[in-house]
Amino acid sequence: MSADLSEARSALNRGDLDQAQALLEQLLNQHGEDADVLERLAIVQCRRGDLASGEALLERALNAQPDHGASLNSLGALLQNQGRLEQARTMLERAVVLQPDAAESWCNLGIVLQGLKQSGPALEALGRALQLQPGHSLALRASVHVLQRQGRAVEAITLLQAAAAADPAQWNELVDLGNALYLAGQYRSASKAYEAVLAGSGETAELLANLGAAQLALEQPQLALASVERALQLQPAYAAALANLSVALRLLGRPAEALVPCDQALALRPDFAPALIARAQALRELQRPEEALAALVRAHALQPDDPALLADLALAFQESGRLVEALDCFEAAVAAQPDKAEIRANRGICRLLASGLRQGWDDYEARFQRRLPVLPQVRPASPRWRGGPVTAGPLLLVGEQGLGDMLQFVRYAPSLRALAGSVALCLGEPLVDLVAAAGIADFVWTPEQAAEHRGPWLPLLSVFQALGTNPEALPAAVPYLQVPLELIESWRQRLNRGSGLVIGLGWQGNPEAETGAVRGRSLPLALLEPLSHWPQVQFLSLQKGPGAEQLASCPFRERFCPAQEQVDAAWSFLDTAALASCCDLIISSDSALAHLCGALGLPVWLLLKQGPDWRWGLDGDSSPWYPSMRLFRQRRAGDWPEVIERLVAELTRQLPHLEELNASRWQPL
Repeated sequence: MSADLSEARSALNRGDLDQAQALLEQLLNQHGEDADVLERLAIVQCRRGDLASGEALLERALNAQPDHGASLNSLGALLQNQGRLEQARTMLERAVVLQPDAAESWCNLGIVLQGLKQSGPALEALGRALQLQPGHSLALRASVHVLQRQGRAVEAITLLQAAAAADPAQWNELVDLGNALYLAGQYRSASKAYEAVLAGSGETAELLANLGAAQLALEQPQLALASVERALQLQPAYAAALANLSVALRLLGRPAEALVPCDQALALRPDFAPALIARAQALRELQRPEEALAALVRAHALQPDDPALLADLALAFQESGRLVEALDCFEAAVAAQPDKAEIRANRGICRLLASGLRQGWDDYEARFQRRLPVLPQVRPASPRWRGGPVTAGPLLLVGEQGLGDMLQFVRYAPSLRALAGSVALCLGEPLVDLVAAAGIADFVWTPEQAAEHRGPWLPLLSVFQALGTNPEALPAAVPYLQVPLELIESWRQRLNRGSGLVIGLGWQGNPEAETGAVRGRSLPLALLEPLSHWPQVQFLSLQKGPGAEQLASCPFRERFCPAQEQVDAAWSFLDTAALASCCDLIISSDSALAHLCGALGLPVWLLLKQGPDWRWGLDGDSSPWYPSMRLFRQRRAGDWPEVIERLVAELTRQLPHLEELNASRWQPL
């Protein structure tokens, strides 16, 4: 009988189910109910898809021999495949007691326990299977899956790495794990998996390109650059690696170079969406929004359901001033990923730009949940104020984002003081003296001073969301900042400005903040040279920090006030406010200086890029935020010279008026 059973098993192993079944049925006819034969015949029926017959045969085998381990294991596996996990567990626990050295039974038990969400016992059973049979691929995959679900990706990588050392075929499993981790957003673990494969099995272009993609997601562009360049050495015509090379170059501040590999990738694969997206990102950096938009429209046609691409397309429409299409894309992106805070916050900005203010403020609250969240100056341990009575003041208004945002929104401190009874402001340290001098709040604190606050608090740009209103319903008088007259007079004497006109200049915002939708808002000082053609005008640089170094090589440096060096040494915002107050006109890029001058009610001409920040809207030459401000907008992206031409023409018209005002304001010293 044993020889015939051996022959039946051989037929089963090679997939000849008909011969195996015939031999097994013959054995049953000759020898009656034999558990070994019944168990093998059950396997035949299961492979034919007749699970009911297979289960009946296994029950017959166990009736014939209740302690038949192979039948218990097979019945457990069958029940597991049918989702009958508790019954399967009972069978398999009996099987491993009867056959403690059977790796297959331990593996099946581990899979069942995994299905029952008993991760610890599952890993123990699977580990036992791997001890008995180190190369057991099913136990290995199941162990990796459990570890991955538990967030123990590094252990899963280590397990596969050890297995691959004994069986090179397992490197493929580790590559698959890396890919799964990447798709799940676990980029650091994906990177470790790819690095393990590269160290163990050698370099391939695909592995290096995948590693580069993970490094880009981890914001490691220098490492990614090395990875994708090596991938391209191995396989020059590799579109995915070329697209990743473009992204790395752009993130390293080389957007013009980034266009080259995009074009190469698109020459290889004209409809390769990642290359189109990378090209659009580089074009946005280069202030070519219409070309960027065209590339993203093509990419979207190829990947219409990609929520990240929808969000990028929305931003591109927004930067091109096409807000209806931008909002449609944002709606689709939010519907696809309702928990993605970055998309909701950006939709809020777009709504604010489109004057859909109430919804915009609600969306903009998501800025605190973004991957790189906006952080207030301090986050007190006490509950955030959501509107309503303030029983234990003062109400602390916490500054956030840039100094310009803080200067714009401190105007609401008096209104909230009337509501709350007492208000404190927490601002960046450079603003404390300036705002304290204005007397618009009961207290003005640095973040260190505000850290001890235990009462209600509110992020400064959440005032409308907390009150359920819009700016029109919460008016604020302008000017709301003021400078002590004696400080203005002190600087006037040091400037020795005489009877000519003085124009204050600021040309650059904080470069660290000049990303995303606000990139391109600064301009080189040298472009303002046409303003120097009037002999009765002298200039005063109000630029502090980055950008101020341009003054040394400025082509009209000799037209700046003789006291410019003293001005450059004065870093206090209060001093800057006093100096601006000594000017007849201030011309500024979109920066904190513009907000300062607007808050002081000084005449300020603001130079705006196409697709400006939300607060300036898309059209018009005036701002409801600052009545004394005039807006000069780019008509074409990046075209500052044309803006300067209009600025010069307007200054030509305004000079007589400015001279008249100057004569009435200042007497020669």
